[in-house]
Amino acid sequence: QCGNVVWVPKTEKVDEGSVIRFGGGCTIAPDDVDVIVFCSGYDYNFPFINEKSNLDFQCIPGERRVSPLYEQLWHARHTNLALIGLPHSVVPFPFFELQAEAFAAQLLGDTASLSDPLPSSVSERMSEALIDKEKGGPNGSRV
Repeated sequence: QCGNVVWVPKTEKVDEGSVIRFGGGCTIAPDDVDVIVFCSGYDYNFPFINEKSNLDFQCIPGERRVSPLYEQLWHARHTNLALIGLPHSVVPFPFFELQAEAFAAQLLGDTASLSDPLPSSVSERMSEALIDKEKGGPNGSRV
């Protein structure tokens, strides 16, 4: 509990009389609830990138993953495509600003401002993107 907000497990059902039943046997009476906020997560979807785009590109439902990405930012084969703002376990706005700066520097050819310039070899970027995908992301844990 945090103040007057309570986290509860997954909602299983609402009984007659409006008693709310959650996983683990937790129940809450209707008189104790003002608002229920469902946080169901999300999957990535880019309807503007499809088979006609001629990109090797996947959004894997249920895994919040896009591949093949190099460093979770650049398309491993087409480095003029970057997906800024995908990482979900970060301090978002400062991190996304850094991603935008790195992408702009790469597009402008300003590799001196990149702490770790992109490998020029497509096969090296694709290989690293595959390793990242197989281990579940940059920190090695599946999401």
